[in-house]
Amino acid sequence: MVKGLLGVIALAQCSLPRAGAAPAAVEPPASQPASYVFATELGSGVYDVGGRTLLVYRLPLGVDLREATADSPGLRLTLRPRVGFFNYSPVDLVHTQLPVHLDAISFVPGLLVDFKMDEHWRIEPYARAGGSFASGDF
Repeated sequence: MVKGLLGVIALAQCSLPRAGAAPAAVEPPASQPASYVFATELGSGVYDVGGRTLLVYRLPLGVDLREATADSPGLRLTLRPRVGFFNYSPVDLVHTQLPVHLDAISFVPGLLVDFKMDEHWRIEPYARAGGSFASGDF
């Protein structure tokens, strides 16, 4: 029994930090841009495509087909085109000029139904379908 107790005490001493010992450095997780497949939902921003950085801009285009009222739902056609540029940042506009070609483009039209619940609340289910195309030199 004494032998087992000494083993537990030795194990406890090994697991306790030593006085004066520096705590282990904890590195924060590296932040990475989201994948380009989420650009349709997340909007403008910086994305990752095969390890390369892509700056995406969303063009908020749409047409209201019917305005929502308390009695009937509204209807909106959303076009949601996006354009992207590899290795480009907004700061480049100050130092250089606009890029001369598009590296990625997506077009995902959809239909949104707008249910007006009251003055402050709305429910907006939607359906979208489309495609995205990026340059082939990844």
